[in-house]
Amino acid sequence: MPYPENLKTAHDVEKIALDQGVLPATVGVIKGKVCVGLTTTQLEELASCEDAIKIPKREMVWAVSQQLSGGTTVSATMFAADVAGIPIFVTGGIGGCSQRCGETSLDISSDLTELSRTPVCVISAGVKSILDIPKTLEYLETEGVTVATYGASKEFPAFYTRSSGVNANINVENPTSAAKLIDLSFTLGMNCGILIGVPIPTEHSEDGDLIERAIQQAMIEHEEAGIKGKDVTPFILKRVNELTDGKALVSNIALVKHNTEVGCAIAKELSLLRKAKEGQRTLINHGSSDIGIPKRTFMTQSTNSSSNQSLLHRQSRGPLSKTKRCFHSNHTDSVERSQPVVIGASVIDFVASLKSSNIVYGGETNTGSLQVGFGGVGRNLSDCMSRIGQNSLFISAVGKDIHAQNLRHHCQHMNLEGLVDLDCSTATYCLVIDSNGDVLLGVGDMGITNELTIDHLMRLLKRWHEIMKFESAISQAPLVVLDGNLSVEVIDQICHFCSKKHIPVWFEPTCVSKAKKPFVSDTWRKISYASPNLNELRVMYATLEGEETVDFDSKIFDS
Repeated sequence: MPYPENLKTAHDVEKIALDQGVLPATVGVIKGKVCVGLTTTQLEELASCEDAIKIPKREMVWAVSQQLSGGTTVSATMFAADVAGIPIFVTGGIGGCSQRCGETSLDISSDLTELSRTPVCVISAGVKSILDIPKTLEYLETEGVTVATYGASKEFPAFYTRSSGVNANINVENPTSAAKLIDLSFTLGMNCGILIGVPIPTEHSEDGDLIERAIQQAMIEHEEAGIKGKDVTPFILKRVNELTDGKALVSNIALVKHNTEVGCAIAKELSLLRKAKEGQRTLINHGSSDIGIPKRTFMTQSTNSSSNQSLLHRQSRGPLSKTKRCFHSNHTDSVERSQPVVIGASVIDFVASLKSSNIVYGGETNTGSLQVGFGGVGRNLSDCMSRIGQNSLFISAVGKDIHAQNLRHHCQHMNLEGLVDLDCSTATYCLVIDSNGDVLLGVGDMGITNELTIDHLMRLLKRWHEIMKFESAISQAPLVVLDGNLSVEVIDQICHFCSKKHIPVWFEPTCVSKAKKPFVSDTWRKISYASPNLNELRVMYATLEGEETVDFDSKIFDS
């Protein structure tokens, strides 16, 4: 799609998504970085870049290594979506088998092979009519890919036209049916994609015969010119647009927008379906009130510089959903319940407040007050959860000292089965504030948090399993919460363990200096939620990108 039509279409598609309550994010490769969620500046840069290339999956590594920019094909975008945990992706049309596939060549688009091995649903206006649609559908059948049409007809669409003369075996008539199909496919672990063909709107298919004749003419021209491989489709689409006086481009834009509308509707239904399933999931709350541990909801959009990929939807792996949900067990006669697990610091807080503005040094005593409290980010979170009726297993390290004894006595309302007694001092923090309430200095002894190893954690989890007589305590936890006081190694190990058990992880950054810990490696990919303030968010972003390239202040206040 030429500039500036590609940029305008991308903006229009994002607006369609936002108007439907879907958060769009654009996908592309910018200067060697695969981006899921381009900024406005990056989108404009990609759309207008004269050196932008078409990047299929096989060339992603090369493009990244050479720091190139370009639009991702269906195969590359499916790969990026799967890595990001996004189950739905909308595009204009997909590649397929060439007209002479099996006769003089084995020209099969990598889009098809990616559909056979990547669990992402692709919603498109079908296969481009320059390809062999019957062979394409036969290939997908051989590879075990579910192919369905959307709407009233089983006839598979042919991009610019609603009719191809070939029927799909499956038809989904509405977003609810489509969402159920997607959810069941991924729940059953089919480990392959789904292709849903959405016919171009009737009012934009009237020029189908004209466009088809132009396609045939363009195909003759490309053969005479000796154009081959991945350059064929861009050449034909450009030539068809020229031969139809721009009508093909108008139809292309129309079908992309229509696919986006359908994709958003399906994405929302899938989100509702999964929320309903989550609501049936885990525990009976015997407290005075229920707290919902939400699954994350994230929807994103992708644009290809040549074929204008449109929408991605992410459910269960992204930013926080603000919807409260309660987890109730189906076995209402059972006292067994799974608890969230909180892993983090237990700290004894000392606050020294000076009464006089005249501070005396040299070993003299200053008049003031001294207060003792019980803190630590992990302990605070677990304490708050218990006070609103959602008890959690709190795992933390304490010393064999009077501070640990006092903490156990003060926190009897919490589940402290996960406290590990170590041969060192319980973490302490002393804060000194002046008569105006301003902080003069702080002294912390937090070394014990680095002593909490994965071996301690696994031993405690096993002990908790034996005491509570659960089948698998940690595996049934609806959520594991980590605070930034833990060492990088322990955060990595816990996230890896939870990822294998399919347990969502919530990371609480704690402070600016500790916010980057999961982001110095690929551990952040295993985190479901994070709750940073603005400064912590900046550090997290800069750790991933190497520098802060987003004006967070303007984005926040503009929204």
